[in-house]
Amino acid sequence: MKRVILSVFMVLVLALGGLVACQAPEPPPVAPPVTPPVTPPVTGPDDEDYFKDKVITIVVASSAGGSTDMVARIMAMHLGRHMGKYLPGEPSIVVRNMPAAGGLAGMNYAWNSKPDGLTWGFVSPDLITFNMMRQKGVEFYLEQMIPIYAVPMGEVWVANTSWYNEPKDLLSPSGPIIYGGEDPAGDIGMIFSKALMDHPIDTFVWGYEGSGPMMLAFLGGEINYMKTASMGYNVDIGPAVESGDALPVFQTGMIDTQGNIVREMAAADVPTLGEFYEGLFGEPPSGINWEAFKILVGQRTFSKCLALTPQTPDWIVDLVQDAAEEMVKDQEFLELFGRVTPGAFHLVGDDLGGYATGVTGSPELMEYVMDYISEHYDVVYE
Repeated sequence: MKRVILSVFMVLVLALGGLVACQAPEPPPVAPPVTPPVTPPVTGPDDEDYFKDKVITIVVASSAGGSTDMVARIMAMHLGRHMGKYLPGEPSIVVRNMPAAGGLAGMNYAWNSKPDGLTWGFVSPDLITFNMMRQKGVEFYLEQMIPIYAVPMGEVWVANTSWYNEPKDLLSPSGPIIYGGEDPAGDIGMIFSKALMDHPIDTFVWGYEGSGPMMLAFLGGEINYMKTASMGYNVDIGPAVESGDALPVFQTGMIDTQGNIVREMAAADVPTLGEFYEGLFGEPPSGINWEAFKILVGQRTFSKCLALTPQTPDWIVDLVQDAAEEMVKDQEFLELFGRVTPGAFHLVGDDLGGYATGVTGSPELMEYVMDYISEHYDVVYE
């Protein structure tokens, strides 16, 4: 029986940019210059206490208690304590959950909010996909919003040394490969890295409820190939690597200021898929399956990103961006944030130069992805 994935979750997995043929992708379509209503703020750049006695609201387009919400609240807690003190007037920072319409309501609200710097949108993977699909109900254009601060959260694929000891073993393993994951519709990284390299996987074990159960299954020998969050890579898989029981294979990477894919520092010793592929085949990856994988990189780079509406006055943007840059120099902030999210890497200022590339893509390629996953992994999209 084919499994049915609700349309909202369908959208989450379709964050892909490029072409629908195995040739170099065309640039993604440029979004029309749609902008929210302009409501000028009543103060100006000379008001050094602009944020005094005010509250900044981070709008999270998901329910309270989910992983996106928890990350947003961690960010809000530390931003309220550390970034707030670098903003004139030291405002409070709170989180507002708006999960209606699969998350559209929340980002639509942020997009249409008064451009006074008091409402920040929290970008998440599903919103990036909504932005690319442009289906009915999407009012926002993420690429037109102004990124302020982001924490990349990539993935690292790891293998048991029972079958993997060097890159060529992925193509010719010394034993069966048993891959474990939550659901194929949410594992486009595995699906399109496998399609790109055409390597074998003997058995898929789906249904794990999160990385914790997957890690236990991996360490217990139930599965021998899986992905883990790059942030927790050293903590989660480090001991198994040190004992010789596991090895990292490749990571998603992140988008740099020029739009290139580079290693995420949380897993600096692990090659990106592009590096891994070139080392294995002697040439850079290309084609539609590579384009499909690449959008996952954009998702993971900017899927935990705070952004302002494009009509926000430059002087307010400057205040917020300057505060973010000061915050990431604050050793207390870095230490406290690192306790909750080990290996976190903070993007501010010029580091966010690849944002527009990371949140846009081609609906045509998304259609290819739907068709591919449906055909090869028994998923039906409604």
